[in-house]
Amino acid sequence: MQAKNVGCFVLVVLLAACGGGGGGSASVGGATSNTLSGVAAVGAPMASAAIKLTCADGTVKTTTADSNGAYSFTATDIASCQAPYVLSATGQVGDTQDTLVSVLPTTISGSQNLNITPVTHAIAATLASNGDPLKLVDSIATEKSGITSISVFQRATALQGALSGLLTSAGLPANFDLLSGSFTANSSGFDKVLDNLKVDVKAGGVEISNVGASVQDDMGSLTTAPAADFSSSGIRIDRTTNFASALSTIPAQIQDTSIADIFQTQLNNCFGSASSARGTVSSLGATCSVLQFASDYLNDGRNAASEFNYRLQGQLYDNAKFGKPEIIRFLSASPTDTRALVSLSLTRTDGITEQIVTVVENSTTTGGVLKLRGNQRPYYLDISGVVQKRSLLAARLNSPQARSTFYATGLNIYLDYNVGNAHTLIKYVKITGPLLPVGGIYLRKSVAGCTSYFSIFTHPTNAASTCSAVYQLSSREASASDTDNWASKFGNAGSPNFAPAKISDADILAVQSNAAYKVEVFLEDNTTATYYQRLRSRPYTMGSSATLSGEIDTVKWQEGLQQSSIDAMTPSSSISYTTPLSAFTVAYVRTPNAAPPFKVYYSTQPTTASTLKIESVFLPISPNYVAGDVISSSLTTSGGWPEPRGLLDQTNAFNMIQFVSRNRFGTTILRDYRY
Repeated sequence: MQAKNVGCFVLVVLLAACGGGGGGSASVGGATSNTLSGVAAVGAPMASAAIKLTCADGTVKTTTADSNGAYSFTATDIASCQAPYVLSATGQVGDTQDTLVSVLPTTISGSQNLNITPVTHAIAATLASNGDPLKLVDSIATEKSGITSISVFQRATALQGALSGLLTSAGLPANFDLLSGSFTANSSGFDKVLDNLKVDVKAGGVEISNVGASVQDDMGSLTTAPAADFSSSGIRIDRTTNFASALSTIPAQIQDTSIADIFQTQLNNCFGSASSARGTVSSLGATCSVLQFASDYLNDGRNAASEFNYRLQGQLYDNAKFGKPEIIRFLSASPTDTRALVSLSLTRTDGITEQIVTVVENSTTTGGVLKLRGNQRPYYLDISGVVQKRSLLAARLNSPQARSTFYATGLNIYLDYNVGNAHTLIKYVKITGPLLPVGGIYLRKSVAGCTSYFSIFTHPTNAASTCSAVYQLSSREASASDTDNWASKFGNAGSPNFAPAKISDADILAVQSNAAYKVEVFLEDNTTATYYQRLRSRPYTMGSSATLSGEIDTVKWQEGLQQSSIDAMTPSSSISYTTPLSAFTVAYVRTPNAAPPFKVYYSTQPTTASTLKIESVFLPISPNYVAGDVISSSLTTSGGWPEPRGLLDQTNAFNMIQFVSRNRFGTTILRDYRY
């Protein structure tokens, strides 16, 4: 059922549509009294977020949100700022950073409230000409014509109708104003709605789903298949949706997403003390003693001691700050058995962020006490979307590849070699699911020429390996003047981690929220265990290099690699250097609005796979990042970096820098520079 209005925001819109929204402003004693304020939150507040107000003429005003995500612009700030307005918030979201967008089509009058949330971000996505909300920020001159009173009103009204059940379940009126309604980021009211919603915005469409309506117990080894996806718990919209008509209603079930919040307080109190006082899981210090670990804790092959002791006892974690836990989804939600898959994000004092994905549980098994129990899986399995941009800095001779920049989209299908004795217990793994071949793909271990992780194959016992856990679905040149250097790898028997043919954008778009992948683990003792892994966010579409129409074209990549680092891995002559480098320094400037890299790899292979060396370092993700700062990290490896500048005529020789980022939906973002 479609709501009749969207609160006071609609009143402003209708007045403007009837000839109201001129350039005038209210005044008291000759001074303007117009102000703009609101809250930036994803459920959790975007504390200390950088808030940017973009005016219709491209003028930009800035401020900073407080610890609760609240922001404000004074009358002086907005005195010369004209409608329509685009507001953006950039800040810490879990273990990464993100930018959310909101819009206001009419002139600010009086004390105007405008929030910045995943819901406003979804509305902005459907207004942008390419489906990317940041397009409204970056190109206001060409985009502002689409930000009208009617267009915003229709979208807000339609979404309000779709969310009406959730709103009333959270104790709000069904006509709660999704853009301007007052709320506090405290897990109640509209913030509780945001905690239950997952809004995945991509240029090809926005998925809005309710985690409270998608309860599924599928963590352990299963004998029967669970629900294939959670499509019934949400809706999809895009810029072509007819918002003048009612949208489907999102299920009204709402869960108590504060189930894990107590752990934020407990962990912050614990890690606020020195490592010498924190103790271990089996003998917690005074400030950590309230932490509850189930005696049978098992999470992706790690018991509680292996998951937490190195953090409890490590000085690097002194004063680590834990953010509000994110509920990924509920596994069970009955009064006597409540379990949720959660993400616990922490930031160390050196700026490094980490993510612990585990299960919190309050059940008869835990004695009716809320505890950290883990997902009860003996191995670490993960399937996630991955996007990649590679710049080949030189044309290869023996392995013909053009000097070019190209894109790829795929699935990272990962089984940790070292956790849960996987390298000794597992023979191979078979994975089937959306976008994979009907016969599935395989992960095999300890393959000659590969490092010690499970690699993709097309057969459990034979066929070549490319030493990769990324299954590439499609690739494309970055622009019409570039070359797709991976085009020939699809359908190539020697490249088992490439699809038999490029997967179409239509097939990628057809993948539903939380699609299930079947993971059959074949053990050395000839037994089999079957697990199901959910894909949190589908892969990106590719579009065309002629029109730059793919979702891949909207990804914010790390483009700030400094010339000094490029020079260090690029040969200045046709011979290899024989003096090893003691360290390789990666220097970069972070790209605005891009997910910050949490890890960088440097790889070098002068001639053969046997001399391949790879080293990585974790990078700080600072919520107070200042554009223009050069960030440098030095990578070292035992014996130095041998001959770090391979020859162009050596087929296997290469040097590569790879930045690894992650968005808040778990999509891995790879930015490669390879010589």
